[in-house]
This record gives sequence, structure tokens and C-alpha cells, in this order.
Amino acid sequence: MNEVFSLRRKLARYGVLLAIAVMGLGCAPAAPPETEATLDAPLPAHAERDVDALLVVLRDRLRLMHDVAEFKRRAELPVTDTARERQVLDQTAEAGRWRGLDADWTVAVVRAQIDAGKLIQERDLSRPSVILPQPVQAPDLATTIRPQIDALGERLLDALLPVQRWRDDHRWRQLLRERAPQVLEGDGIDDEVRRIAIKPLIE
Repeated sequence: MNEVFSLRRKLARYGVLLAIAVMGLGCAPAAPPETEATLDAPLPAHAERDVDALLVVLRDRLRLMHDVAEFKRRAELPVTDTARERQVLDQTAEAGRWRGLDADWTVAVVRAQIDAGKLIQERDLSRPSVILPQPVQAPDLATTIRPQIDALGERLLDALLPVQRWRDDHRWRQLLRERAPQVLEGDGIDDEVRRIAIKPLIE
């Protein structure tokens, strides 16, 4: 009888200890949330260099738009070339995927460059030709300008690759906003053109 009573006491004691252990596990403190210091930690030292490299490519592409506009003026061509735009965007999606870029994001960035470039062209073509300086022979669109644009398209994809992982980081987007007026500049590249060009990069 004493042995049975002793066994019951032991089982009861073990039951209490097990309950305490389970409660302790359930009340384990949660991992501390990210602090403001972590969220606001500086970007890597190369971040500004990568941002500037990207903006330089956007700038160089936009600066070609004056030659495009002058050729279209002489050839009496419209600013919008839907077939050409579709070809560029399809090639961008394919080349972006091959590099490991997000295709939708990459196409949105290139689409923005097309739209910003068209704005520059439209402004150039809206000016009466009589008030423009004596024009020189515009480079040929098919044989000279478009190959340059295509080469810049390849450079753009290469410039997007190192910054893709930062695209959702508010610190990177702020850095791009700050650097854009300093780097993305030139004849015809004003605040409106700049806003269109970098929009998918900061949203």
C-alpha cells in the first residue's frame, strides 16, 4: 500500500514539473524586432557607385533622343513607333530573364525610358524649325542611332543587375532620388523627364 501511495506522489510531482515546462515553452520571449538602427543602417559603400552607373546609362540614352527627333523631323515620321517599341520590350524581357533579372520590373524600367525619350522628342518636334540653329545632317536612325540605343539597352540590363536586390529598400530608393538630379541631366532632361525615367525604380 505504501508503495502504491509513493508511486502516486511521484507521478503527481512529475506531472506538475511537466506542466511547468510546457508553460515555460509557451511563454518564451519573442525574437526582438528590427530596431530603427538596423533599418537605417547605411547601404554598402558601392551603392552610390552602382546607382550612378545606372543613372549614367539612362542619361546617355535620353541624350540620343535629340538625334532621333531630328531624323524624324526630316523624314516626317511620327514620334511613336509601336512595332519598334514592342520589339524592344520583348527583347528586354528575354535578355533580362537570361541575366536573372525580374522580367516585369526590367520591362517597366525600359518602358519608362521609352516614354521619357518620347517626351523629349515631342518637345523638340513641337518647336518651329525656323528658330532652331542651322541643323547639321542628322545621323541615320536605322544604321547609326538605333544601334547606339540597342547597345545602351544592353548596358542598362547590366547596370540593373547589381541593384535589383535593393529595389525594395527605402534607403536605396532615397539614394537614387538624391543622385538623379546630379547625374541624370542634360539638354532636355528636366524634372518631368527625370521623374518619368526613374519612376519604376523608386516605386
